[in-house]
Amino acid sequence: MLEKRPLLSRISQLVGLDIQYFFGAGIVVSFRYIIVSFLGLVLSVGFARLGSKELFGQYQTILALLSLISVFSLPGLNLAALKSVVEGNTTVVLQAVRLSLYGSLFGVPVIWLYAGYNFFLTRDLTFAVAVAIASILFPFYYAFNIWYVFYEGRSQFFPVAWRTIGLNALVTTILLGALYRQENLTILILLFLGINVVLSGRFLFEASRAVSGSFFQGTSGELDVRYGLSVTLQKFVLSLAENVPVILISFMFGFEKVAIFQIAFFFVSAVSGFLSGISATYMPLLFRYKKLAYVKVLLQQFTLGLILFLIFRVFVEKFFIAFYGASYQESLEIVRNLSFLVFLFPLKTFLINFFTAKRQNLLVASIFLSANLLAVFALYWTREASVGTSATAYLYTLNVLLSTSLLVTYLYQVYREKRLI
Repeated sequence: MLEKRPLLSRISQLVGLDIQYFFGAGIVVSFRYIIVSFLGLVLSVGFARLGSKELFGQYQTILALLSLISVFSLPGLNLAALKSVVEGNTTVVLQAVRLSLYGSLFGVPVIWLYAGYNFFLTRDLTFAVAVAIASILFPFYYAFNIWYVFYEGRSQFFPVAWRTIGLNALVTTILLGALYRQENLTILILLFLGINVVLSGRFLFEASRAVSGSFFQGTSGELDVRYGLSVTLQKFVLSLAENVPVILISFMFGFEKVAIFQIAFFFVSAVSGFLSGISATYMPLLFRYKKLAYVKVLLQQFTLGLILFLIFRVFVEKFFIAFYGASYQESLEIVRNLSFLVFLFPLKTFLINFFTAKRQNLLVASIFLSANLLAVFALYWTREASVGTSATAYLYTLNVLLSTSLLVTYLYQVYREKRLI
């Protein structure tokens, strides 16, 4: 390993981060998320320009449903497997995949129930068929997506980056072609999930060859399933912020309003996803119990939040209507209202990862669940107003309560451990 340069050492000490590690991993992950976010932007513009609001709203509602039901796939096993790979045990990746696949099967009937209930209310056979198709591919879509743990657990971020970029580029290109050909919702869902399953399965096969494991047989690894279950609970609760509004809006306002909301929320969620990806590079260090300069890191989150907020507002004002057209003016008003949330995202992301690494998943989940319940009440209370007002009330209630509660808990714990510098 290359020796740290004096300058990097001084900067690391100043800001309280391992700068050499961060630049080595962070640049790769940043590039990956920038490209993936750009592809997501291109696809959303494609839906806005080539498809109807009804189509985009239905498409997003199905994806939100699958994300919500993904709790049955035990997504916390990803982090449990990552922890084991960091410790040198790579065989747990296949064990996590197998458990995730089996767990996902319990989510399939739940998806069928939603399809039947929606058909009973709307008599929309096309939407019901698309949901049914999604239920078939659902277990494989989430279980096979654990492949990246094998690489990131060993701090090999480049193999994950180029595979992820290639997968998203292919999906975006094919979906744009389908939109241009005016394909229906069922074809779009089949293409999205099918391509992801096939390529993720290929990536998983490569990882399985590397660890010389067998998919359906037991492994010699010790997967911390209990930790994985606690992270699953945390991830499920955290996912409510992205999925609950979509599903509630589809029932309260209709699919067209889902499209209006999702176009606006895409920009905000892209920033949040980017920060989550960058922060993920530091999880191996946190698992190894490397110390951070806790107060300095906290100040960095506020500074980064301010910078991101300013960049975000300039970008939205300059390019939003040019991308989506005047028909999405309502979305522009929503994204303007939501832009102030960007300031909180770095702080929220750091605090969630901090408590996750310390195995305080139930703490995060309980705080988030309480905040989410109040946020749902805020959304319902404002239901007579516009979709923008309801969505804004939900997201601000959720993020402000979550961030402030985690921050107070963080400061209290740091004070108790006498880590204030």
